[in-house]
Amino acid sequence: MLFADLKTVEQRLHQGQYEKLAEFIGDMMKITENCRYYNPPGAAIAKTAENLESFVAQKILAVRDRILDTSNKK
Repeated sequence: MLFADLKTVEQRLHQGQYEKLAEFIGDMMKITENCRYYNPPGAAIAKTAENLESFVAQKILAVRDRILDTSNKK
């Protein structure tokens, strides 16, 4: 995907188009990087991008931990 926005990411999630977690992470990184690149530091959109990035990172860590937990129980 050349252009990433939250609506497109949502559509791809619902349609099962992400084959790898890395694809989703890449799109989310593009979105947050673009927010920082095209907006001045401290702007509301740049701050929102930082919050979104933190939220996604926490969720990804939780998923990773759950996967590790499941694999250790086998």
